[in-house]
Amino acid sequence: MARTITSANSEFRLAIPGVFATAVRLEGYATDDAFMSDNVQLAETMMGVDGKMSSGWTPYIFMQTITLQASSPSIDQFNLWIGAEKVASEIFQAQGVILLPSINRSYVLTNGTLYNAKLMPDAKRVLQPTQYVIHWESHQTLPTA
Repeated sequence: MARTITSANSEFRLAIPGVFATAVRLEGYATDDAFMSDNVQLAETMMGVDGKMSSGWTPYIFMQTITLQASSPSIDQFNLWIGAEKVASEIFQAQGVILLPSINRSYVLTNGTLYNAKLMPDAKRVLQPTQYVIHWESHQTLPTA
């Protein structure tokens, strides 16, 4: 099968031990922004006074933003996650899997912390999408079978 750039057949599942008994599939993404990730800094570089560059690998946090329509049923899962943390005064870390069949690739996301959330949609002509930012400790890219 030829690769395409279709994102409509993508799938994103989150598992949050202590909050959900099983992984949940996210749905109801915003029109133009389903999920995005920030660039990561993979190395530290510096130039010596003699004009020679030195570089070294550094660990990084993989930051991801998920944008959901105001009517998305997945907002309920994020509210459960936020509520469980508030009651426990503790963090519940997520595990995630993203499938992108159009490019034959999947991503396994590990130890995700819900870092930032828009707790209420903006009310304009219609209710606006809400965003959730997860910081992942690690990710692994795999070909999809």
